[in-house]
Amino acid sequence: MKFKRTLSALLIIASALTLATSCKKEPEPEPDLITFTLSTSSTETTSDLRDANGNVIMTASELKTAYNFFSQYLRDYYYNQYLVYSQYYSIKDFDTFLSTSLSSTDQSVTFESQLRQDINTRFINYIVCKKQFTDLGLSFTDEDLKEIDDTYNDMVSTLNESDGSNVSSACQKLSITQDQFKDYIVISGYRSNKLTDYYYGEDGKEPVTEEDLKENYGKNYTRFKAIILSTTDSNGKTLSDEKLQEVKDKAADIKAIAKKKGADFEKLIDEYSENIYDLSEITGDDNIKAAQEYNDHFRNIGFLYNENGYEQMFYATSKSALPSEIMDAAATLKTGEVTSVTASVGGIWIIKAYDINESEDLYEGVKDDIWANITSAQFNKLVKQWETALSYSFNETVRDSIADPKTREAIFAD
Repeated sequence: MKFKRTLSALLIIASALTLATSCKKEPEPEPDLITFTLSTSSTETTSDLRDANGNVIMTASELKTAYNFFSQYLRDYYYNQYLVYSQYYSIKDFDTFLSTSLSSTDQSVTFESQLRQDINTRFINYIVCKKQFTDLGLSFTDEDLKEIDDTYNDMVSTLNESDGSNVSSACQKLSITQDQFKDYIVISGYRSNKLTDYYYGEDGKEPVTEEDLKENYGKNYTRFKAIILSTTDSNGKTLSDEKLQEVKDKAADIKAIAKKKGADFEKLIDEYSENIYDLSEITGDDNIKAAQEYNDHFRNIGFLYNENGYEQMFYATSKSALPSEIMDAAATLKTGEVTSVTASVGGIWIIKAYDINESEDLYEGVKDDIWANITSAQFNKLVKQWETALSYSFNETVRDSIADPKTREAIFAD
């Protein structure tokens, strides 16, 4: 009888456990980041990114992972800006930086609002280009793949050296593979380039011709050479009134000489311009060579820039824009004329206008930049069309939570 009572008790316990297990609720699935309307004639939606044939390109989970990556990567880009920014302004922490307005006229545009917008733009550009690349049946050549690998390896090496992080470790923290990292950072750019070439390349749907490039060059490029005299000391502080007047008097004298008939402006650049290196003060063959190339450029070519003020031939990697005062002054000059202007950057500039067609090499030097400028504007319009056709909708709660820079620690930041 004791055995039967024990058995009955065990059966009661087992029944209770079965009942408890059957009543236990499964955890609610996490909400998706984004949904897409399948067609204009249907209200049916999907949380996956699909190609034109309905095949899944990225799952809902993969889309959220990509958005999380861009949120972290761009957050850290802004964090690096903060580190630089805080050296010049009394901003003690990142949160204060994020709440700082970018514009004195519109206080609603803060670094944080711009960051969130940049994350959305980067993510949408990434997925629409990935979809178009698939829909058009495009692929990379072996040469493309080698270049992609080389670019990726260089980038990984640079990241590891510049911010002290290990890309492998960063990927682990973000729960992504290095192949995903490579796709987000490197392949996405090559994918855009491939799409651009498909539409606007030599054999593209709407090719940008040599005539288009030369027309743009003639309309939008300006050239001058300059003698630049600094109005600040070695510490960046404005000169005293007495010293400043000496610089102004010197600039007036140089300008008068430069305006004389037959004056050798290039010789005056060598003699007076403070943006030219004194090679006798430089050591090391590589440094001397770089300084010589710099001097030769500004002596022989000068500033050759487009309507946005970018001196693209020499500053191909930095894209530094010229001060607006200099652009305004140069716009009033005819070839051979000389003027001077005090600029917000550099000091006093004595400038002389030069012909952009003096040499075919001048055009050849900026030809690729012109093609990139033209096609970039046209490609951005295409991306907007693809974005509209994608017919997507964010779950704003999920999106805003992922994009929140204040909840993250630096991964890609120095």
